[in-house]
Amino acid sequence: MFIIFGTKTRKIRENSGHFVCPQCEILRPYWVHLLQTWFTLFFVPVFPVGEKKNKHVECQHCKSSYYPRILNDNTFNVTGEMANSKTEVKT
Repeated sequence: MFIIFGTKTRKIRENSGHFVCPQCEILRPYWVHLLQTWFTLFFVPVFPVGEKKNKHVECQHCKSSYYPRILNDNTFNVTGEMANSKTEVKT
């Protein structure tokens, strides 16, 4: 009898929202993904091995991937206006 075992890396969705994609240059939905390695037995993932790694932001329209720092100061409403923005009044 043969026992087939190994590892497989799977993408895990951690978070989602909207941001201005540098590729599309317009407000788009995004997902934050992590990669996790799993121990497999007969090609079925059994349990996670090691740490979650390679956190990245993926635009759901163009499928481009970015470092998570792209979300810093990139919070917008669905209408395209800055969320939590303070309007300055000059006198």
